[in-house]
Amino acid sequence: MVEAASAWFQQAELVSNKTKKPTALVEFFRKAGGDSMVGWELIWMGLANNAILIKWFITSTLIGELYSIDKLTNMLKVDYPQLGDSTIKGGLAAFKDMTTKSPIGAEGNIITYEMKGKTVSSLMRLAKEGHPLTVLYGLYLNARLSDKSTFTVTGLMDVDMDSVYVSPIVAFGIPSGEFKRICEGLHSRYPDYIATTFTHGNDEIRIYPDKFTTEDIIKIAIQED
Repeated sequence: MVEAASAWFQQAELVSNKTKKPTALVEFFRKAGGDSMVGWELIWMGLANNAILIKWFITSTLIGELYSIDKLTNMLKVDYPQLGDSTIKGGLAAFKDMTTKSPIGAEGNIITYEMKGKTVSSLMRLAKEGHPLTVLYGLYLNARLSDKSTFTVTGLMDVDMDSVYVSPIVAFGIPSGEFKRICEGLHSRYPDYIATTFTHGNDEIRIYPDKFTTEDIIKIAIQED
């Protein structure tokens, strides 16, 4: 259990997987509180890119469609035949626990669920706009994983289980037009961190990972909370 918790903290980007020390995200929660929705959006962004089960759930299910736990179990068995029943059961149990005990599963947020008695019987992804700084954080996380500094909105939408990263668009189900609006707002407010080119048929976003990191984005969030 300790090993699993340690892995989750690293996947959520609460602890650095290199230094094993707390990241700035821990300090954000200290200031904003453990139930901060922005904080949990940042965690979801980390899990979407680092936790295989969450990445699979995001890229293998449709927003607004209810999936029973039995159906998700069968889908996992097809996609990962090497996984044993206990591994799948344990992974989904941990996922359900996180959903019901954090703001991720709160009404109108990232996931909704149905109960059968005291047990979660179904899960469904919801579309969520996401805080602008969550979007910026996600882009810098994507840049770190892909070693890229330029993205297109079209490319950010084209993500599957084999992709190097999961973009904020996919992680939260943000419509492309709304995503562009968020990015333009970010460019207006934080021009040193992001630039956009959305005219004449272009859909390019540029960020500056040679100057800034995800830690810097969280520090902005701490200052503005």
